[in-house]
Amino acid sequence: MLEFARNICSDLESAQAREWLVTNGIGGYAMGTVGGPRTRAYHGLLVAALDPPLGRTLLVSHVDET
Repeated sequence: MLEFARNICSDLESAQAREWLVTNGIGGYAMGTVGGPRTRAYHGLLVAALDPPLGRTLLVSHVDET
């Protein structure tokens, strides 16, 4: 488990400079910044490899809080 201190998460510039990545081992992944905003075209909460090993498709780009 990777943890970030409060001073990093509360500073938007520091939080956007740090990224996270989770892969599923078959070509799909989830990737974003610690701060939340997508700063790159390939950031997404669910990117699936529908035609492995290429053919990745962005299925879930973001979730809005209410």
